[in-house]
Amino acid sequence: MKMLYLIVIIITGLSIYCLGNDKSDRQRRYDVLKRARERLINSATVNVKGTVVNSHGTKLDDVEVRIRFNRPKNIWATETESLEEKANINGDFHIKKKGYTSISIRFLKKGYHAKNFTLYTGKKENEHDSSVQNDLKVSLREIGTLVRLITYDERINFDPQNKEITVCDLSNLQKQEITNKTYKNNIPQNFSKCIYLDFEKDSDGNIITESIQRGTPKPQNIPKNYIIKFISGADTDGFVLYSQKNTVSTYKLITYLEEAPKESYNLKEIKLPFNIKNSVFFYIKCGDFYGKGELLAPRIALDGGYNITLKLWINPKRNDRNVRSLN
Repeated sequence: MKMLYLIVIIITGLSIYCLGNDKSDRQRRYDVLKRARERLINSATVNVKGTVVNSHGTKLDDVEVRIRFNRPKNIWATETESLEEKANINGDFHIKKKGYTSISIRFLKKGYHAKNFTLYTGKKENEHDSSVQNDLKVSLREIGTLVRLITYDERINFDPQNKEITVCDLSNLQKQEITNKTYKNNIPQNFSKCIYLDFEKDSDGNIITESIQRGTPKPQNIPKNYIIKFISGADTDGFVLYSQKNTVSTYKLITYLEEAPKESYNLKEIKLPFNIKNSVFFYIKCGDFYGKGELLAPRIALDGGYNITLKLWINPKRNDRNVRSLN
C-alpha cells in the first residue's frame, strides 16, 4: 500500500512539473511571436508617391483617393485592424504612414473607371517592399457614353444521357429578348440564330475524352475540347475573340471591351480545352446587332451532363457598335 501511495505521489509530481514546463514553453513561444509582430509593425513603412493620369498621360484633377492601412491585430494574424482615410488630389499624391503592413488604395473620378491597388511591406529578408514607391503611375480609363444593353447570364447545357441540349436563342433581338430553349436530340434545322454547347467528337460521333486529375483521388475522364457554336445564315455574323492585353482581374476585364469591331467576324465556332480555368471574352455580331460576351469555365453537372455559363451584352440599337458597360 505504501508503495502504491509513493507511485501516486511520483506520478502527480511529474504531472505538475510537466504542466509547469508546458506553461512556461507556451509563454516563451508567445513572447517570441509577440516580439516578432512588434518588430514587423515597428519596421513597416508605407511611403507611396505617384501621379494619376488619363489614358493620354495627362494629369487628372479632382480625384478622390480612399485609403485603408492594415496590420495584424494579434500575434497569430487571425484578425486585421485598419485605419481609413480619404483625400481629394489634383494629379500628384503622397501617402505616408508608419506601423502598418499593407495599404489598399482606391482612386475614383466621375466619368472614369475606378482603380484599386493593394501594396505590402516586405515579409521576408530582401523581399521587394511594394509599399515604398516613388513614381506610381495610376492611369484611369474614361467610361465614355454608356447605353442600356440587352444582358444575358445563363447556363447552356449539354446532356448526353437524356439527349437534351439547351440553346441561347438570339432570333428576337429586335424585341430585346434573349431566351433559353431546350431540345431533344437535335436543334431544329429552321432555327435562325442561336448559340449552343457542343464537343469535339470522333468519326462515330462520340465525345473525345482525356484523363485529367481534377482534385479527385482518381483521374477523371473529361471531354478534351468543348465548342461554342453559333448558328446564323449570314456570313457576316460570328465571333471575334478578344486578346487580353491588360493585367486586370477577370471580373473587370469585360469593361475593356468598349467598341465592337465593324467586321472580321469570321468565327462561327469557339473551340477550347474543357479543362480551361479562365474566362474567355469575345465580340459578337448577330444580324444588325453588335455585342460582347464572356464564357466561364465549363462544368460537369451532378447528373453527368455538361454546362457552361454564357454572358452576353448586346446593343439593342441596330448597327451601333458601342458596348461599354460598368461590369
